[in-house]
Amino acid sequence: MVTRLGDRVSEGPKQLYDRQELLGSYKRFYNSRWKRVVADIMDSPGRWFLNLAFSSKSGNEIVLQAENVKPLRDTTKWLILFNDNEVGKIQMDYSVKNAATLNESLYLEYRNQTYHYTSFGIGATTKISTNNDTIAEGKRAELGNSIYALDIDDTYKEEAEILFMGFVLFNYHFSQ
Repeated sequence: MVTRLGDRVSEGPKQLYDRQELLGSYKRFYNSRWKRVVADIMDSPGRWFLNLAFSSKSGNEIVLQAENVKPLRDTTKWLILFNDNEVGKIQMDYSVKNAATLNESLYLEYRNQTYHYTSFGIGATTKISTNNDTIAEGKRAELGNSIYALDIDDTYKEEAEILFMGFVLFNYHFSQ
């Protein structure tokens, strides 16, 4: 699965592809204009008031909605909404262990399964694992390029869109 992640603040739609096939689009959205302004002026715009809405060709909508919306705090938790019904959660992991090893980490819970996203920073491969098995790897096509690709193990085809949305959120948040 592939997307282009150039501008991290704009609310314009971005396309999502599986090889050459268009799967749908997604866009960032803000609950108020002042939040857009704050995100625009911050050093790491992906961390501030981050909400993403994904629309598939089949008409389904999946929203990653910020759960903690305190003013002037970056977002660390999201609800996963499928056609307005909660189906999962996402939580950033800012543990001391990760800070000491410069590891970026988040947990995505979906259908009673937990997926762990990890990376060592800009330009590094992002790995997605469950039950200590790596099931997907993704990265930026080239440093300085805004094309991001994720290769997912075929046994996780049903979860592929959700896993890719988590990958997009991970890259927005950690400014990869």
